[in-house]
Amino acid sequence: MIAIRFMSSLIYIFQGSGRRTQTVLTDMLRTALPYFFTMLWPFIVVNLFGKAYWGDCVDALLIINVITLITDWGSKKYLLKRFDLTPNELSEAWHESIYTRLLILICFLLLILISPFSSVMKTGICILITSRFIYATYEAIIKYKHRHLIAIVAELIGFLSGLIILLLLKVEISNEYIIFSMAIGEIVRNIILIIFIKDITFRIGLRYFQPTYLTQAYPFFMLAFTSSLIHVVDRVFVYTTFSNEIKSEYQIYMNFLLFMISLPNFLLMPYFKNYYKSKLILTRTNHSVLIVIGTILMPLSLWIIWFLCKCLYQFDVSNHFLFIGALFIFPSFIYYPFTIHLIARNKQLEIAFSTLIISAFLAFLCNYLIQIYGVTGALYTATTGQWLLMGFIVTLYILHLSEKKIKFIK
Repeated sequence: MIAIRFMSSLIYIFQGSGRRTQTVLTDMLRTALPYFFTMLWPFIVVNLFGKAYWGDCVDALLIINVITLITDWGSKKYLLKRFDLTPNELSEAWHESIYTRLLILICFLLLILISPFSSVMKTGICILITSRFIYATYEAIIKYKHRHLIAIVAELIGFLSGLIILLLLKVEISNEYIIFSMAIGEIVRNIILIIFIKDITFRIGLRYFQPTYLTQAYPFFMLAFTSSLIHVVDRVFVYTTFSNEIKSEYQIYMNFLLFMISLPNFLLMPYFKNYYKSKLILTRTNHSVLIVIGTILMPLSLWIIWFLCKCLYQFDVSNHFLFIGALFIFPSFIYYPFTIHLIARNKQLEIAFSTLIISAFLAFLCNYLIQIYGVTGALYTATTGQWLLMGFIVTLYILHLSEKKIKFIK
């Protein structure tokens, strides 16, 4: 009976016309490409210039990623929800997002300009932040209008452009020029998106500045910000405690693990574009399939990670690190369907509050463990965070079901 239900779920997930399957696959590829290039940049830098150079970049990249999260202000998921529910307001919602978030962007750009970074680093950081602001603006349109092929081409050309700039600057290489090269690549990507995505026409008008947008999108911002914060705590301690080489190795290994915990997103989300309208309970249909997929993929993926780190990134990952990595990955295949269910029922702030509590606890835990176990303590902290998150998400899901039963009885 269990086998029959499993096969039925599997067929349900992968059924669909050829056109739908093509859309799903291109969406998966578009979503995966930024992760792939995120791992390709350190590979190139480590092999051309050494791990210390990449370790010198990770601090600036962490700052850029945090600022990007704030300037994004949950725009992608908020806009997708608004497009789903009120498709006739697509242009209005899109312009409100740009003009309102622009004020946040300008504030951060001014802070970077008065920071103690070198002029080249300031330029690179400002370009990267602005480029990611523009990309976040277009990402919802790409997803909603299925412009995945354009986005894939833009990603490829953008990365190659940044790589060419890096090779041209090879003689005077430094962390500033590495960041600058990445920034040029993202500019090229955005130019291609602006030229070829014609689903919307940019308009000028102060009426689009709507402070209420910030409160409307706030639950999505908090969800995105705290979800990233829980994976940043351990890095902050590693980046401020250890040498550039250790920072480089830890960042590369953790990026692989973060890619693995994003796999449930790649597998499920393309099939549920309009999940805010859907009454389908995803966990009942797909959960068993997702757990089985995670169980199968985990040992294979960890072997691939070990192989890549040893052969391509020039450092070895111990069996102990790999085992803890497996414990880090597995919970996401359990809690992600519950998360989708809760988000579709507008429970973003409840998830965000839970994640914020976990992040605060992890900060104290990491400070303690890193003094005893060194960099391994940071990995213990990150893994503990994943299991705590799973516990909180499952609890929220059970409470939500209990609320529904009580309302039904009444």
